[in-house]
Amino acid sequence: MMNDEKKQDDFKPFDRDKVLILLSNTISKLNYKLDKGRITNIDNEKIRIQQYRGLVYSMDVYNKILKDRQIDNLQDELEAIKLALINKEYEDNKDSEQSEKVEQLLDEVENTIENA
Repeated sequence: MMNDEKKQDDFKPFDRDKVLILLSNTISKLNYKLDKGRITNIDNEKIRIQQYRGLVYSMDVYNKILKDRQIDNLQDELEAIKLALINKEYEDNKDSEQSEKVEQLLDEVENTIENA
């Protein structure tokens, strides 16, 4: 049990920069292999290609999840801003027409984020 807990504590998700570094390294290795590499064992080469495909696919999915998380965070922040503005307006007893305009603008931004 102690080892499993230690492994989970050591895991830190990649950020987009780390994903880009891994992809850059992978591309460089593949480019070198295509340009100057020799195929000595066709079966090993097929396995290596499958591993690269799996790696690139995994990074693509990972990056999409990061993007979704960022969009979720932006939506949460937008909702908090929206509530703060509405509360501030009630405190200041400002014109409700101005509040509606601000709320409309925030809704438009939120829709843009959702459609990204």
